Amino acid sequence: MAAVIIVSPTARADELSRAVGLDELTGAAGAYLDGYLNVEDLTGNDFAQGAEAILEDGLGELKGVFRRAIKSGTLLLAVALACSLAGAVTEDLGGGNLDPVRLAGVAAVTAIAAADIHALLGMGNRALEEMDAFSKLLLPTVTAACAAAGMPAAAAARQAAALLFLGLLLTLANRFILPLIYAYVAAQAAGAALGNDGLKQLGALLKWAATGLLSLLVTGFVLYLSVTGAVAGSADALTQKAAKTAISGMIPVVGGILADAAEAVVAGAGILKGTVGVVGLLTVLAICLSPFLRLGVHYLVYKSAAALTATVMPGPVAGFIDSVGSAFALILGMVGGGGMILYVALITSIKVVVG
Repeated sequence: MAAVIIVSPTARADELSRAVGLDELTGAAGAYLDGYLNVEDLTGNDFAQGAEAILEDGLGELKGVFRRAIKSGTLLLAVALACSLAGAVTEDLGGGNLDPVRLAGVAAVTAIAAADIHALLGMGNRALEEMDAFSKLLLPTVTAACAAAGMPAAAAARQAAALLFLGLLLTLANRFILPLIYAYVAAQAAGAALGNDGLKQLGALLKWAATGLLSLLVTGFVLYLSVTGAVAGSADALTQKAAKTAISGMIPVVGGILADAAEAVVAGAGILKGTVGVVGLLTVLAICLSPFLRLGVHYLVYKSAAALTATVMPGPVAGFIDSVGSAFALILGMVGGGGMILYVALITSIKVVVG
């Protein structure tokens, strides 16, 4: 280490970059940041500028996202209105049996929602896979940087824990949570079409299982942070409270749990120094932004459509639309949970170095 210290600062920086694998990290990050900004133009203090560029591009896409979501919402309301009129005609004709109308309504809603469900759940899962792949490059690089600063044990512990929780989240998503979400939507559709309360209760049980698995994993992560003291610090109480409120409101299902990690989030704002931290966090933001916006907008549109549908056709059809919105909330919680795990892991690793 002494030999490194006595050489010029430029030579020392180049040698350290090679040692920690920074070139490989920035190369991988460039693929995710392509279209947002040029990673080679970033310096150690450009996080705010980089985040602004990513958010501007993301918000620029928001108009198209809203257009697609509103199209689905409008079709859902048209189906509800048509079913309501058909039900009224059936009653006037003396049929009195609304089962065919209910079946047609649920079938139409399923047809409209199927493309959204498949595309958005797939997008959420891909975001988790990308975060998992990038973490396997990012966190070892952070670990190497921490080790170069003389703190290898703490850095290795942070990396191992973060990789463990991200790996568990991805495994649970692929093997259990996503299948449970699809089964939940299917059970709710069948229950609404047949008027079978047992199928609706089965759907509620499947949703509870998916929510429970996701919440259990995130609770374990927050508990780890608390036990290891990773969230201990001196963040401003008012700022920390604001962060808790924002996190709790923005991430469905697990937002309230992740709000307990707000101390680390607030503390991270003041320590984003060095290329590894800036590039890492900007890449996580770029990976999460598009699925988070699309899932969030569709979640709001479907929940709003369910509320409006209930005004013209209360009952199973409105309940099924609401269930699809709940499915989007689950996958949104998965993406948000994965992003927060990686973000907090990176922040706490940087804190090991800067104190």
